[in-house]
Amino acid sequence: MASRDQQCYMDTGATSHISSHTGNLHTSFLNRNFHSIIVGNGSSIPVTHSGHVQIPNPYRPLHLRNVFVTPNITKNLVSVRKFTTDNKCSIDFDPYGFTIRDYHTRQTLLRCDSTGDLYPLHVAASAFALLTNNHSLWHQRLGHPGDAVIHTLSSRGLVSYNKQNTQHLCRACQLGKQTKLPFQRFTTIVTSPFDIIHSDLWTSPVSSMSGYKYYVLFLDHYSHFLWVYPLHRKSDAQSKLLHFRAFVKTQFNREIKAF
Repeated sequence: MASRDQQCYMDTGATSHISSHTGNLHTSFLNRNFHSIIVGNGSSIPVTHSGHVQIPNPYRPLHLRNVFVTPNITKNLVSVRKFTTDNKCSIDFDPYGFTIRDYHTRQTLLRCDSTGDLYPLHVAASAFALLTNNHSLWHQRLGHPGDAVIHTLSSRGLVSYNKQNTQHLCRACQLGKQTKLPFQRFTTIVTSPFDIIHSDLWTSPVSSMSGYKYYVLFLDHYSHFLWVYPLHRKSDAQSKLLHFRAFVKTQFNREIKAF
């Protein structure tokens, strides 16, 4: 059996569009109406899914509707009959390729050249490569812009994706874009440890493996030693404060003068 490729080929004998995997589809769903299709040698191969593909085009989008997915196919086929009917266009074949034209205006919508025995739909391969990407992947590729930027680029046909997670939460954005107000200038001078303790209650955007989401920090102004206590709840900070006071008293025999 020949190895599969991701290219699509125009086929005047195919009655339906056929793809080897669901990654090519803009939308897909389990197929319940057709359990198998008959190929050229008379064999029957199973159909697992069906769906649709939209091909970006400068003039107007082109559509592949009701694409059948069968893992046993070695080449992705585009039914010329269905393609021309669904897109209201005509296809002119010649020895060097084919031209897709609007049926009414005769405007050229797409030109695909061919150097071999088959007629590949070149733009479909690039469109499929884009459509297998999801919203979060474009978010990472473009430098972590906001959702509005991705939607604007998609509406203008500059990027395309077939999967969108509306509850997408980017961990890199949460860690890299969080802000903190600067500390005010502090001129107080201390002469011994634990005269002044600085404290901060910090919320992590991502819970730890143990389920900790909050952290309370105690920094000794004199020595700059730092103690960090993980918290399951923000309300636990008060108990950690009392615990830290007791810790300083028992371990260092010192009383904390001020926070």
